[in-house]
Amino acid sequence: MNGATSLLLLYVVNSLWQVPVILLGAWMAARWLRPIGPAAEHRVWVAALMLEGTVPALSMLPLERVYSAWPWHAQAAVTATGNVAVVMGVGTAFAALRIPAAIAAMLVTGYLAVTGYCAIRFVWHWVRLGRLRRGADPLVPGSDAPIDWERWMHRLEDSGIELASSGEIFAPVTLGVVAKRVLLPWGLMRSLTPGDLDTAIAHELAHIRRNDFAKNLAYELIALPVSYHPGVWLARQRMMETREMICDAMAAGSAEITPTQNRCCGSRRCCCRASRCAFRMPLAFSIRTPWRGDL
Repeated sequence: MNGATSLLLLYVVNSLWQVPVILLGAWMAARWLRPIGPAAEHRVWVAALMLEGTVPALSMLPLERVYSAWPWHAQAAVTATGNVAVVMGVGTAFAALRIPAAIAAMLVTGYLAVTGYCAIRFVWHWVRLGRLRRGADPLVPGSDAPIDWERWMHRLEDSGIELASSGEIFAPVTLGVVAKRVLLPWGLMRSLTPGDLDTAIAHELAHIRRNDFAKNLAYELIALPVSYHPGVWLARQRMMETREMICDAMAAGSAEITPTQNRCCGSRRCCCRASRCAFRMPLAFSIRTPWRGDL
């Protein structure tokens, strides 16, 4: 095996056992913090996803170089007696595990194929979101939609958020990192009462207030190298569910939300908790679902 193949194989093997360990620790921490609320659980799952994407690579770093950066290790290097060992022969980054070259090549090729597919799907979704944004029709609040948009913008202290509609979606979505926009499906204004429409708008504006679009973009990029692992899919799913519960709670806590609308938000949280039993594929493999709308 050459150096590149050895490094990739080392990364894959590290991620195979490190991701389940991180997932187990996150599950235990989230279960312990569940009485506090979904915000605490969400932080746990975000941290788990970040660790799953970075720990396999960080564990490949030579620890002696990291240790030498600390003052006490540098002082020990001055006072201790040094020993030099010379090993002759061809060195590899993965010499501890003996794997036939053909099998190693197959494993690395499979990993690169799956990761490349996920990367292509990620780019394709990004292009599709751009096309969705460009094809949306702007809405004029008050005439096209029975929404007091100025009241919401004043509450959010941001007047630069646009309201638009599209026939390519079936649930409200938020788009944009800098120029933010709320998209509503065509016909949604006719199928919902003004109160329920306000509840949906409050939920989407909660996503904007939290900058969930930009955060999710960063999460997907960090987790892309381990997007093949089911443990990453599960951590991402739990992160999404707790995020939706947080936004539902923010929408329910908004001013002028009636008890009926509050029960609507509560029912969404119950559905979100019930969906924990469902198995879902990661973004790179999935089809569009209502919970994917904010991605």
